[in-house]
Amino acid sequence: MKTSALSVDHPGSKINSSAKPKTYLVRRRSSLILWVGFSAVFVLAIAAALYTSSSVSAARNSSRDNVRPNGVSGKIDHLAAPSPTWQQRPSLLKSSRLFSALLPLPQPVPTPSTDESIATFEVSGVNCTNTPKTTFVLGDKVCARASNAPLRSPSALRRFNWSDTKGFIRQSEDVVTDPDTNIYTLPINNTSVIDGVTVDNRGTWAASLNSTGDNTTRAIAYFTVSDPANLSSDLVIYNFSTAGDPIEPGTNTSFFLWLSNTGPDAATNVHLTMVVPPYMTFVSPATTSSAFVCTETGGIVDCSLPGTNPSWASGAVATITLDFSVSGGAPNGVISSTANIGSDTNDPRPTSNSSDASVEVRAAGAPPATCAT
Repeated sequence: MKTSALSVDHPGSKINSSAKPKTYLVRRRSSLILWVGFSAVFVLAIAAALYTSSSVSAARNSSRDNVRPNGVSGKIDHLAAPSPTWQQRPSLLKSSRLFSALLPLPQPVPTPSTDESIATFEVSGVNCTNTPKTTFVLGDKVCARASNAPLRSPSALRRFNWSDTKGFIRQSEDVVTDPDTNIYTLPINNTSVIDGVTVDNRGTWAASLNSTGDNTTRAIAYFTVSDPANLSSDLVIYNFSTAGDPIEPGTNTSFFLWLSNTGPDAATNVHLTMVVPPYMTFVSPATTSSAFVCTETGGIVDCSLPGTNPSWASGAVATITLDFSVSGGAPNGVISSTANIGSDTNDPRPTSNSSDASVEVRAAGAPPATCAT
């Protein structure tokens, strides 16, 4: 009886061993065909996705290109434009879009935010001009212009606030456009009574841009108001000791003075004076940031501007450092100094014309000073 080679499955048979290679070859070819088929489907899926993206981009470009030039009326219906046929579509394999689509998309450059601002301008009649102005007289109209303020309808996000020399709000109105302007008419009298408080209308005012939600100030512009018939200048002084630690007898020390004329008018014949503190001697000359000259006579240091009836402008600021030597026989303790400033011009707020400072003198090895009750 004859036996078929395919039916024999004996491990030692020659016929069985010759059939195994044929079976292995068939299985290997089947796996290869499946792998190739799966790869082709995967590639086609990616190509279809890329083609869809490029088609959408092309459609957008086509829409932009179809915008009519100036002078041509009529509406273009982009939705009615026919889609290109398969034969008209570019080959993905030959287009650079296939490669550009694989690159990261360019990120938009963020636009820097513009800060809110407010400034004061001159008024002509009832209109705000483009002429910046920061000095006014009683009875003048002042224009404030706000820029880059956020808007919201129907309730506003920002408001104009007009504040006097003591911080009382005299006028408040909403910001409704960008930019927006607001005009305020200054009082004609030197003083006004607000909530029982007498306010001197001469001095530094403010126009601010405030949030309607929490009333925080987002931008502010200062301006000065004066009365030509009654000039005034608000002088301010601060006195500081330059010694952060106790000083020993027989050494030098200094007092740093900061002074300013906050206006509204110039001050005439300004004098800064300080009595020489006990157990100290004035060391000349002093260090100043301006034209002030300091001399000592009869135990009083006097700093003034040179010339006859010199004028110190509104808004001027100066610093003066007065140097002293401490006596070797100075006892342990705290030494104080008082600095004063004044002028021939009326000062509406004299409480800011004096300032005190102190320094501790302590011999080496001595215990620190104690507080007395």
